[in-house]
Amino acid sequence: MKDRGGMAGIQDIKGKPRSYWIATTTERPERNELRGVADADVTVIGAGIAGITTAFLLARSGAVVVLLDADRVAHGVSGQTTGKVTSGHGFIYGHLRTTFGPERARLYGEAGQSAIDLIEGLVKTEEIDCQFKRVPLFLLAGHRAATNEIEGEAELAGGLGLPVSVERAGGSLGDRLALKYADQARFHPRRYLMALLDSFERLGGRVFEDSRAVGLEEGRSYQVITPHGRVTSDYVVVATHFPFIDPAFYFARIYQKRSYCYAARTSGKPDDILVNSADNGSGTDSFRLQEDGKHMVGITGDGTHKTGQAADTVERYLDLEKRTAHAHNLDSFDYRWSTQDCYTMDRLPMVGELKAGRNRVLVATGFQGWGMTNGTVSGMILSDAILGRTNPWADVFNHHHRLSWHAARRFIVENANVSGWLARGHIKRALARSRWKDLRAGEARIVSVDGTKVAAYHGLDGVHHCVSPFCTHLGCLVTWNAAEESWDCPCHGSRFAKDGSVLHGPAALGLKQWSP
Repeated sequence: MKDRGGMAGIQDIKGKPRSYWIATTTERPERNELRGVADADVTVIGAGIAGITTAFLLARSGAVVVLLDADRVAHGVSGQTTGKVTSGHGFIYGHLRTTFGPERARLYGEAGQSAIDLIEGLVKTEEIDCQFKRVPLFLLAGHRAATNEIEGEAELAGGLGLPVSVERAGGSLGDRLALKYADQARFHPRRYLMALLDSFERLGGRVFEDSRAVGLEEGRSYQVITPHGRVTSDYVVVATHFPFIDPAFYFARIYQKRSYCYAARTSGKPDDILVNSADNGSGTDSFRLQEDGKHMVGITGDGTHKTGQAADTVERYLDLEKRTAHAHNLDSFDYRWSTQDCYTMDRLPMVGELKAGRNRVLVATGFQGWGMTNGTVSGMILSDAILGRTNPWADVFNHHHRLSWHAARRFIVENANVSGWLARGHIKRALARSRWKDLRAGEARIVSVDGTKVAAYHGLDGVHHCVSPFCTHLGCLVTWNAAEESWDCPCHGSRFAKDGSVLHGPAALGLKQWSP
């Protein structure tokens, strides 16, 4: 079915709009909201893989920990992943060696492999049923990844101690050249995280949901403020994907991207491997299998773009469905979802002090789309820092101790991009002439109402949703994401639901509603 303009609409996308991982996890009763005052040694803000891992490791060592989440635990980015655990993060090692030297490149690879080992160890010791399995990763050569680049990266990564080789992928992937990482892993990420949370609570940890951190006060101890309570603690870990407080201008140092996923039943017997491409032009960005009862489900991902900067997000899903259905013998697209990842200018995560010189407020962000691995590494680094233990990878991930020309160039490019979107927004605001009453069902636009600019959406149910069009972070004009029915900021990646409520930061406040 097409809408009256002939363009594909949200009704043309197959599958339920829900993460497969959330849909196939038994939900626990909702945990209490924080009301009143709580005390702890450590407050961890954000119950994704970085926050949960940090909280568990601290509690296992005897620390008193409070874990806060703005929504439901493991419903955010960690619940929208593809669930691959690997140290094969694209052509990263050549970049790291050139930019930071061979030792930092080696330590980054070692950290990734240690994350796989830690997850496997916790699956065994905590008896977690999450279908963890060791499988190889094939990093495919794309249009810009020539044979000599594959071989050069393999030689370099192998020299750093990583389990790599150059092979032809074979099977449904054909005779394509690939960099093979042996002994990587896949699992059901949400079942893993929910079980780890149970273990955390058995150790005495406390979890509060629907408890968005809205402030941080510094004194002899730290006070984390929520709408109806506060936590007093000696240490604070900010693991909120994008830091909810920003004393070090993170908004100008990281940028956000969205990508799209499907879960679909497979026909035949595809190879049980992880697949990623070396660039976004190879036609197969991400693929893996997952057991689902008597069936195997293929998890695919593709369509990456900067948040708020895609002209037609519906087409991202339709293109992904068309390409992967044949490539991986997928025949029943049951679930679809999208995710958001933070990227840094130098391609290394930011893990350590939130602001240089303040070693009791720590942060983990910028996982580059590899959150299952880098989030786990972050948990090890941050728990060691709080417990006073030396961590071999802390300096590699410490963003206050590194500087490169690559990062400086990327900083200029990304912030010029932001300036361009700010200017574009001013032009769109000046040209807005449409009336909200003229919008067709399923259409959204920035309109003018008596000289006031309004972000208006005419829902398929006939209801009009009207909110302020200015992002509450720095005032950039938001754009409409048709596939997800959200208003997205093209400047720094904040996202808002059609009713104006915050979906992703850095914005902390929602868009003000307007009543037509």
